Amino acid sequence: MMGITPLLHIGAANNGVNFGWEVFSAWDSVLYQQIASNSYDTLDTKPGSNVAFFPLFPLLIRLGTIVGFPSNIVGVIINNTAFILTLFVVYIWVKKTNDALAARWVVAVLAWCPLSIFGTVIYTEGVFLLFSSLALFSFEKQQYTQTIIWGILATATRITGLALIPTFLFIAWHKKLSFMAYFTAFASGGGTFLYSFYCWFYFNDPIAFITVQHTEWQRKRGIDWEGWGRMLAEITIGGKNWAAGNLVDFWHPFYSF
Repeated sequence: MMGITPLLHIGAANNGVNFGWEVFSAWDSVLYQQIASNSYDTLDTKPGSNVAFFPLFPLLIRLGTIVGFPSNIVGVIINNTAFILTLFVVYIWVKKTNDALAARWVVAVLAWCPLSIFGTVIYTEGVFLLFSSLALFSFEKQQYTQTIIWGILATATRITGLALIPTFLFIAWHKKLSFMAYFTAFASGGGTFLYSFYCWFYFNDPIAFITVQHTEWQRKRGIDWEGWGRMLAEITIGGKNWAAGNLVDFWHPFYSF
């Protein structure tokens, strides 16, 4: 990425980006760095747009900057380290449940899947994958205290961590586990619940992280089928082709993947 990205043409006014750490920082990356540096935005006591991003990853970046490292370098190191550790966790887990060959294939697919790029830039995917994998692995071993800890960290990283709750509940019911398994399922959502309490305290809105997506991001309520459809089309056929309504960029599938 550091070698090839500066060679790409981004537009008529910009022939590319400089060789450096900024190639790992784009789109939401900047918002995570802003939160780490200046906390969440507040607009007349109302939540700003970056409140939609959960606090754990920016907090980890903030801790790294306290010891003197630039936020962009800290963010890259944290996410990459977490993603690499995830590969080890998944390998051990799959090897335990299947065999070494299956574990190697699973890790290879996880590492080389194009979407693994989000485990290398300043995004939360690497951190979230690590904590959610550890939570699932710990729950399988019925280590409930560890599961709660990893679950809280996962749900403090991304709201999608709440999917752990129905997962644990289903497993507890299917395997007829003890009451502690059910308690662990709900306790694992503690990260989101704590952030919700923070939003309630500071913005008088416990779901401010959802509210701002409608008020500040102008997203439709419910599932934004139009927005998701447009994004899928831009990914598959390319933004230029989508805007033109015709095939004007034949090479998009090759250089985008």
